[in-house]
Amino acid sequence: MLAAHRAGIKTILLPKWNEKDLVDIPQKVRDDIRFHFMEKMIDVLKIAVKE
Repeated sequence: MLAAHRAGIKTILLPKWNEKDLVDIPQKVRDDIRFHFMEKMIDVLKIAVKE
């Protein structure tokens, strides 16, 4: 996440089970990045097509 933030990435797709790990990311990074937590591949495709 930190490298993505430094690279200017604003949207990140992650597996749903990683949502609990978000507390380990600094608040500044969490505020600057939109996180999408996916359960199924179809969820990934829906986001990817919109972005």
